[in-house]
Amino acid sequence: MPRKKKTMAEDPAAPVMLPSNENEVTEMLSPTVEDDLPEGPEMLPEVAKSPVPEIIPPEGLSASNRNRYLSSESYRELVDKMLPKYRNFGKAWTDEEREKLRELYTSKATDDELVTAFGRTIKGIYLELIKMREMRLAADAPAVL
Repeated sequence: MPRKKKTMAEDPAAPVMLPSNENEVTEMLSPTVEDDLPEGPEMLPEVAKSPVPEIIPPEGLSASNRNRYLSSESYRELVDKMLPKYRNFGKAWTDEEREKLRELYTSKATDDELVTAFGRTIKGIYLELIKMREMRLAADAPAVL
């Protein structure tokens, strides 16, 4: 077993040797550690990388719902669960759909008829009716100075 070198802390009576040039200072400050690792790019063993599945949102999602779909796993699961039953779940409303909704709603269509006609949840349909009313009220409102 090789003998361990004594350091200044272990032997206070040892004479203090000052470095004579910059190289000795660098050698004193940088510890030399010998290891048996290979040099270069082969240093680490190759790790098998599992492919990250690419997330592709359904076509037609509104911009905010598309971002939410890409960033939230729980929302992604909800959309994937709802789309088979509600074909337009999370999708933006078109002007044609809004006009058809206005016609069906004023003709007293039932909730089931609305759901079937638009492929959306009844909650989504009612929320759009509320937005449409607010848009109409905002357009009819007098300008406030």
